[in-house]
Amino acid sequence: MCYNNVLPKLETHLVDHCNLNCKGCSHFSPLSSPAFADFNQFSKDITRLSELFKNINRFRILGGEPLLHPEIIKFISFARMKLPASNIRIVTNGILLPKMTPLFWETMADSKISIDITVYPKVPVRVGTIKALAEKYDIDLDINYPTSFRKIPINFNGDCNIKQSLDTCRGNFYSPFLRDGHIYLCAHMTMFQLFENAFDIIPPLNIKPVQGINIHENITGKEIINYTLKPQSCCGFCNWKERIFFPWDISKRKEDEWI
Repeated sequence: MCYNNVLPKLETHLVDHCNLNCKGCSHFSPLSSPAFADFNQFSKDITRLSELFKNINRFRILGGEPLLHPEIIKFISFARMKLPASNIRIVTNGILLPKMTPLFWETMADSKISIDITVYPKVPVRVGTIKALAEKYDIDLDINYPTSFRKIPINFNGDCNIKQSLDTCRGNFYSPFLRDGHIYLCAHMTMFQLFENAFDIIPPLNIKPVQGINIHENITGKEIINYTLKPQSCCGFCNWKERIFFPWDISKRKEDEWI
């Protein structure tokens, strides 16, 4: 598989926490204390990626709820400056969009940043107002209306076939995750430490973000792409054969929401 030094997709958090807190959130946001991305780290990482890759086809800025970051304008402006050809998208639940300042909308328009909104059942999102704002500022808008979540397929024994797990995962998703100068195979395993900390999970589970690749070392874009396609030991904790869905609801921060 060759991408000609183009990374197909990359995701990153602006915040880990959320203003909605969905039951069983795959990024474990209901279990997070307020946690904001640092702009200096972000700018260093994006600059480095712009040197490593000809392009990142799709760059998704999410969380948590990214609109909670007080410096979001600064982040999106810098991302566009360094990634001029990327399809950059803010992923949000939409609740805060009608309250965002004109400067936010003007920056989104000038930077050609798109918005992906997930509207959950019974959540008061002012979709009409958002559509009007997007039309006013000529911003690409995609709205999704899910009714259920898929439970994270955690295998506590960690003994799944790692190649089969990653092949199944990559057949459905390709979502490398950028965090603090490292790229990981996905956000799930990176953010699992929130679950461990909340419920005092002890080894042998112990899924920690230790298997990322440091983008600031002597490395090439091709090596990073190859890394995103290579199974890691953490893949043994993902049983992607398991398909359990549950109706969307607000989290009560209970362990059984995730296992």
